[in-house]
Amino acid sequence: MKRAEEFAKSEDEDEFFEAVINAAAFCIAKQRPEFFNEKKDNGEGKVGGGSTEAFEDAVDMPTIYKILEICGGIKLNDPNLLAAAAQAAGLGTN
Repeated sequence: MKRAEEFAKSEDEDEFFEAVINAAAFCIAKQRPEFFNEKKDNGEGKVGGGSTEAFEDAVDMPTIYKILEICGGIKLNDPNLLAAAAQAAGLGTN
């Protein structure tokens, strides 16, 4: 859950995607330890550790979303949830 909290702390799109990628790499770290670096410095106030270049080269966003859905129960690409979030943020169409 600490990894998911990083999503909300993101101040821009780049930070959000970095948090998502790091969370997915963390989810599979036991099976593929070369995909997660425990000592990666993510900056002050952030959860330690992060994805490696090998992980980022091996996956695409749909795969990352699936990893998070299976391992963490987080479904980031659900069209219904995306529409509800856009509407809550005042971005929905009228």
